[in-house]
Amino acid sequence: MNVVSTLLLACMLGTGCVVDAQEIENIVEGEVFTSTKSSEDMYQLVWKLYKSNKHEEALKLIDKLIAQDKTISAYYELKCYILIALKRNATIIETATKGIALDPDNHSFYDIRGNTYYFDLKPELARSDYQKVLQLEKNNARYYNNYLKLLNEMRKDDELINVFKLFENSMVSGEDIKEPRFIADVYFYGALAYQRQKDNLRAVDLLGNAIKKSPEAAMYYNNRGLIFQDLNKLEAAKKDLDKAIELDRDNPVYYENRYAIFFDLKKYQEAQNDLLKVISLGNSDLDIYAALALTYDVLNNYPKAAEYYDLVLRKNPNQTMILSNYAYALFELNQLSKAIEMFERALVTDSAEVDILVGLAVLYHVDGKENKSKDLFQDIKIKTKYEAKKQLLETLEKEDYRFSSKFKAAWENCFSD
Repeated sequence: MNVVSTLLLACMLGTGCVVDAQEIENIVEGEVFTSTKSSEDMYQLVWKLYKSNKHEEALKLIDKLIAQDKTISAYYELKCYILIALKRNATIIETATKGIALDPDNHSFYDIRGNTYYFDLKPELARSDYQKVLQLEKNNARYYNNYLKLLNEMRKDDELINVFKLFENSMVSGEDIKEPRFIADVYFYGALAYQRQKDNLRAVDLLGNAIKKSPEAAMYYNNRGLIFQDLNKLEAAKKDLDKAIELDRDNPVYYENRYAIFFDLKKYQEAQNDLLKVISLGNSDLDIYAALALTYDVLNNYPKAAEYYDLVLRKNPNQTMILSNYAYALFELNQLSKAIEMFERALVTDSAEVDILVGLAVLYHVDGKENKSKDLFQDIKIKTKYEAKKQLLETLEKEDYRFSSKFKAAWENCFSD
């Protein structure tokens, strides 16, 4: 066992001398070490001060020990821990670097320095140190977690997957994995990379492993539910989001994600309820109000839909889809002039969207502006892939466009005149 391990182990086991408060004060205030106090005793005293959150006193004493002997790497390692508690990042890096020079095979120094680089927003330096950590120690889940978290943020998915495979090899080797509480997060980061590479089945499998290791982690259910949604396994997706919400009822993101699943399931009232919950939890993003307007729309509550479409447009007046949806809602409310105005504004932002061309062509016809209506029917033929025929709405509905019975009747009237 090397000096580092021996000294730290002795401290953690609580062996050694007992020093009273007066002795601590004397030493901190500059009393010289006596022959009755060995370096190991003093080291244990530093450890006790550190564990007692007396970090400034611990720092003064560890500096005294280092001044006596600059060749013992354990002193530098303990000083790093003290500096971490004091949040003195620049000195942490300096101290860890000195420790590496003394003991280049001690993975703890690279771990400490890499973490400090990470929090100092120096990802490439952190990455280099994390690589070295895993060269020296392949059986610590926390080391994999730190490295994978960084690679996830850097979106270096190929490297992330290679590191994850190294972790998997360590898991199947039969050797004990240190700090196993981080294993679930390792699976989680692996799943994120596979998901971004469109290997959804592999991502689902890894999230299942993460859930087995940490069944109370709501985020894992949330992410797996979203993948199930992408796979069009909507009931499985809903089940996972239900579980995420059960575990964390105050996270608006989970309700927002379940809203989208409910909407895909055509359970519009449940979708609306989740959006209202999102708002009650403090999320006032315009996208939430736009989605809420849409739920009122599909539930045929056109006054409320119009109210929320108007709210969104007052904040952001050039959203094409909102302008178009608002126009359709206004048509249902017999506000023809304002509906035409919204369609015209939408047409300025996107002159080739069939939904807008169809809507405005019909409203011009209803309003007696036949020439303008005919021009738009011609634009449908020229600017889109569709023919302006009576059956067009049936075709569009197969592509998830939606039209009310009132609008369909108005469309058909365009062909009967």
